[in-house]
Amino acid sequence: MPQRISRASTRLASLGLTTLALASPAIVAQTSYAAGSHQTEKNVVLSADTVTKDDVNNTVSASGHVELVQGSAMLLAEHIIWNQSTDIVTATGDVKLVDDQGNINFGDYLEITDDMRQAFMRNVSSLLADNSRMAGREAEKDGNVTTIHRGIYSPCELCKDDPTQPPTWQIKAVKVIHDTETKRIYYHDATFQIDGLPILWTPYFSTYDPSVKRASGILSVLPGYRSQLGGYLKVNYYVDIAPDIDAVLEAAYFTHQGPLIGGQYRERFSTGQIQLSGSITESNIRQYPNNTPNPDEKTVRGHIFGNGEFDLSDNWRAGFEFARSLDNIYVLKYGYSSLQVLPTHLFTEGFYGRDYINASLYSFQDLRANINSNQPVALPYITYSFFGDPGEMLGGRWADSGSILALQRSPGESVERFTNNASWSRKLISDIGLVTTLNASAETDYYWTQSPAPDPVTGLNTVKRSTGRFFPQAYAVTSYPLERPIGYANLIVEPIVSVVASPTYTNDSAIPNEDSNDIQLDQANLFSGNRFPGVDRFEGGSRVTYGVKTGLYNLGTGYTTLFLGQSYRVSGNNPYPPNSGLQTRFSDFVGEFEMVPGRYFDIDYRFEFSNNFQTDRLQEVNFRIGPDNIGVYGTYLFAGQVSVPNFVATERNELTMSAYYKFDKNWSVTAGETAELSHPRAVLRYSLSAGYSDDCSSFTLNISHDQTLLVGGTSGTSVQLVFSLKNLGVFATPSIH
Repeated sequence: MPQRISRASTRLASLGLTTLALASPAIVAQTSYAAGSHQTEKNVVLSADTVTKDDVNNTVSASGHVELVQGSAMLLAEHIIWNQSTDIVTATGDVKLVDDQGNINFGDYLEITDDMRQAFMRNVSSLLADNSRMAGREAEKDGNVTTIHRGIYSPCELCKDDPTQPPTWQIKAVKVIHDTETKRIYYHDATFQIDGLPILWTPYFSTYDPSVKRASGILSVLPGYRSQLGGYLKVNYYVDIAPDIDAVLEAAYFTHQGPLIGGQYRERFSTGQIQLSGSITESNIRQYPNNTPNPDEKTVRGHIFGNGEFDLSDNWRAGFEFARSLDNIYVLKYGYSSLQVLPTHLFTEGFYGRDYINASLYSFQDLRANINSNQPVALPYITYSFFGDPGEMLGGRWADSGSILALQRSPGESVERFTNNASWSRKLISDIGLVTTLNASAETDYYWTQSPAPDPVTGLNTVKRSTGRFFPQAYAVTSYPLERPIGYANLIVEPIVSVVASPTYTNDSAIPNEDSNDIQLDQANLFSGNRFPGVDRFEGGSRVTYGVKTGLYNLGTGYTTLFLGQSYRVSGNNPYPPNSGLQTRFSDFVGEFEMVPGRYFDIDYRFEFSNNFQTDRLQEVNFRIGPDNIGVYGTYLFAGQVSVPNFVATERNELTMSAYYKFDKNWSVTAGETAELSHPRAVLRYSLSAGYSDDCSSFTLNISHDQTLLVGGTSGTSVQLVFSLKNLGVFATPSIH
């Protein structure tokens, strides 16, 4: 005989059946009763196919699609009996109880008090609001606490073909207690199972229920091993301070190094947010251990990172980002960052329609091994851009942009620079389809240089003095797209020609080169007015650029495109280094071939050949072969050597290949490798990743090795395990070096 609920309940009339109790016994079809009794303030609705009253036993019975609704709670059953003497409702036959949080409880027998605060259910199963499931032999509810005996919990979906099969993972416990007031679930004598097999047993543990999105508690416990650090145990504790403030406290113990403490703080305001993090420890790791007088001596190490952004008004906002390490090895070795150069950036920026202004400060900390360059500080760096309305000036649009820069090195080259570029552009489309874009610009610059350094491109010494320049330029780009249907495809051929005219200009030796070092000719900048990436260097004189773009576009199935172009310098001096592709009058040929015939194959081929087609400058192929469940993708890169006086970009001849295979909808594996094919031939990087994922869990094992990454004298080998269980949390080991 199941345990019965005590009479510590509210009055019978709270069910809103007082009017029925006063009526004579009768069968009432499709009857609905609403509360309104003077004995209760509760509002309850009862509906059923038939409702009868037994004056002898002082009971009311309802059967056939019975629904009992009180506020947001609902009871459904085939038959219920309400005992006026005990104030208890008994329900049988396909019983469903829906609480005010959206949880649905199923059973074959239920006893519940009139206010639904106390209940007993037999052979219970529950579907929680987040689709998690609980089941047990019997359940008892007393106020906010529900206890399930011989309970099972799992957030995983059951197999559609065989629901009796165990889910991916589940927790079995002798007793499961759910407290809706504290929003916690407690498990007593619990066993964690995967696919029905017991993996872990614990006498007790607890978690927050699915309705809790954030709460204070242990976030992760991460054991592991790292070379030079030894075995370690790292604990992260999450602190829920306020709805808009939280923090993470971190503590770690290492067998070969000193203990570590750290943390992270986050706060969101009505007009912005900030995030701060840092750590401190004591260790003897050195970037160059052989050159250290006392390599075993432990010193204090640490780091501090932060960022934030704030709205100052409807048009202005400000922000910051900073990252600093007490030495060059700490953040890399302890896994706080993978950046080789740590940035610090303060800024404020304004937006006014199409106009924009930014005032910033930049500084950097270089962590790279064997790099002794003195990183500059930009204080300030102000940029602005203003744009007119389309058609406002001579049928086109005017624009004005520029910058103010003070670049400081101590010791080293210091530069103060002001640049301004006023321009006008207009696009014309003729009746026959000729598309022409006209551009005119005037660059005005001023430089003042101290402790000058040689130009990294030409090798010429920069003169210490102030100077200015004025550089006007005009150019036009004309194209004529032609289209012709061919069967089930459209063929498009578009010849393109541009003409650039400017004074024959020799870059002044008093102007330093800070932002025009990287020289690369490709389809993106072939038709640009200035092929240098910055404003410190210009390509003077006149030139003609020509090319053709073709494409065959299948109707909804794929496409194939080809571009080929070259430029010819009519006048002007050569400001480019050897092997840059621009050092002769006829530039290199650049182009791109792309083919995407369908879902299972695509290839993108970019190339640069010398103007006599005898020398390769660039060969880059990106490809993918295979459907969604199995395939190969990769990149082949050949980049020829570019020599400049103070720097030699060595030849690169690399092949990256990756293969993936998805065994089924859950299991997959991916492997990849990057190899240098010459000078000398070697494997640079390799990786292997295997994983499982379903609706309630995921598991990933990542193994990688990078020969180009040196951290504290050790290689860049890393192993990482990520294990996620829905509603329980994520376990992720740091990369183990």
